[in-house]
Amino acid sequence: MLVLGLVAGSVDAIGYVTLFHLFTANMTGNSVHLASGSLWHALPISAFLLGAIIGALFASAHESKALAFAVEALALGAFAILTSARAFGELHWLTAAMPALAMGIQAVTVRRAGGGRVQTAFVTGMLVTFADALVKWAKSKRPGAAARARLVLGIWLSYVIGAFAGFSAHACIGATAIVLPLAGLFAALVLILPERTILERDATSSTLDRLRPRTRVVQEISHGPSGGHP
Repeated sequence: MLVLGLVAGSVDAIGYVTLFHLFTANMTGNSVHLASGSLWHALPISAFLLGAIIGALFASAHESKALAFAVEALALGAFAILTSARAFGELHWLTAAMPALAMGIQAVTVRRAGGGRVQTAFVTGMLVTFADALVKWAKSKRPGAAARARLVLGIWLSYVIGAFAGFSAHACIGATAIVLPLAGLFAALVLILPERTILERDATSSTLDRLRPRTRVVQEISHGPSGGHP
């Protein structure tokens, strides 16, 4: 989750300076600009919504998160190619849509993975969740509340650090800085794949453990108790 927070923060920062103050993950800011009369900000909102729909479809059709993040990486890769080819003038709409599309995919995928409790693509809700978890921990002293508070605060901090890294990288190498979140996304993929394998093994073991007692009951009913006579 923290790696994805770094990715989202850096993408939002790089997109903001590359795309003339368009937000790629923060749709609240784009909505305010749209309300002020800037129709240009309707583009990332539409792309983010499309990405969220794509992410939801992937989540419904496939249990693995890796496929959704792979598509997100393709969208960021397309953004990198378009900006390096200086296609912003001719294909400005496509260039601006790609990072917002990627963030929409990530937003839904992380939301599904975290059971709706965590988010990395936009972090306003994480600050609210942190405050809520902090109050719950102060009242109950439960370790779970403290762990939750640490997690959501860590996500917010990773987003801020990612944004700082994105701004710094863009100042040095321009829009090519998008390779930074791409590297982070590939790192997340490497971490997710073995995690998925472990989860699948645990789920299979748990299912077998539940089925074994039922199998024994069926055998006893069919053949009688062990050692008995018909």
